[in-house]
Amino acid sequence: MSWGTKIVVIYTSFVLIMLTMVVMAMNQKIDLVSENYYDQELQYQDKINGNENFNQIKDSIQISIIKNNEILIKYPLLLKSNIAKGTVQFVKQSDNRKDFMSPLILNELSEQTINHYFQKGIYKVSFDWKMNNKTYYYEQNLVF
Repeated sequence: MSWGTKIVVIYTSFVLIMLTMVVMAMNQKIDLVSENYYDQELQYQDKINGNENFNQIKDSIQISIIKNNEILIKYPLLLKSNIAKGTVQFVKQSDNRKDFMSPLILNELSEQTINHYFQKGIYKVSFDWKMNNKTYYYEQNLVF
């Protein structure tokens, strides 16, 4: 093989590898954390204030995995009678199709059971509620 043929083979191989990488990059799935991330960024100070309000509560929120598709959330007893409304949001950062939101509904023991199929991985669990005209916010990672 002459040196001219070697150059053509090397150049062609390089171009094919680059085209393969471009095609793979174009087919990569890209998940945004949120479709309206700009609006949420403008409201981020509310989350900071809500987190400061939550830190004033003596107890914390405890999450226990009962089964693969069921979790138990234990809230501070203070929340049971005073909570106006709230939500629990589960965000799977590696796949936004697995995200879901649930209303905050407590039983008489200040607990909530959530039934949902959770895939293995890390979920960011965000709690957001209003109580006594104050907003509270708390987030925690949950590993399945």
